[in-house]
Amino acid sequence: MARYDTFQDMNAELYFETRENITRVYFNRPEKLNAFNLETSERFAALIKRLHKEKSRVVIFTGRGKAFCAGADLAFLESCARLPQAKARAILKKLYSNYLTLRTLKQVTIAQVNGAVAGGGLGMVLASDLRTLLASAKVAFNFVKIGLSPGMGILKMSEGLFGPARAKELWLLGRTYTGADLAQWGAASACEATPEALERATNSLAQELLENAPLGMEFIKKEQLWKDALSPYLAFNCTHQARCLTSAQGREGLRAIQERRKPRFE
Repeated sequence: MARYDTFQDMNAELYFETRENITRVYFNRPEKLNAFNLETSERFAALIKRLHKEKSRVVIFTGRGKAFCAGADLAFLESCARLPQAKARAILKKLYSNYLTLRTLKQVTIAQVNGAVAGGGLGMVLASDLRTLLASAKVAFNFVKIGLSPGMGILKMSEGLFGPARAKELWLLGRTYTGADLAQWGAASACEATPEALERATNSLAQELLENAPLGMEFIKKEQLWKDALSPYLAFNCTHQARCLTSAQGREGLRAIQERRKPRFE
């Protein structure tokens, strides 16, 4: 069995390394654009539990290959779409709760968006404390384009970052934007034109954080977590997404992805 107990096997789908008080977490399914399923989310939650014991003060999340994270993989979504709505809801709630454990870390978290991001991958980006973005990275707000409503408490988090009006526009239109767009809207601490420059900017940001008082930063995170509690909202949110996913519109959206065409919604 792979060394998921330590999460330091560089061939694993998810691993981390710590150097000089900075931990880097890598999503390592590049052939799948770092997409995830329920099993992947369980490993992620176990990783977060492990990182609570790590003697680092900054945690950087990034993807291997050309994507940060494409969200839930198609096979997982299709399997959920065939389930009774209540069962699909329970699985989605577990999936999203696993990934939202990143919000509980005492370390400051940075999402280094090295490439394409969509769905729950975008949820992880918004759930991180700070973001650094590749200017050309494709950022898809496309749930409604595939017959779904946003999951992972993502609408609530979007309102905090972009404001209610823009958040509603982003999710109702379902367009794909770029990292440069998000930076223009104030959602990034750095936005760079090349992967090399992005790496340098992220490292510089992490070094700046290391100069600050750890306890002060930890309490800022705790107060924000209390103020923006997602748990009650997440249960409500997953009910809606499960209803969409198991509906005729949800199934049509997934078929359209497979057949590489625009969906035809009733």
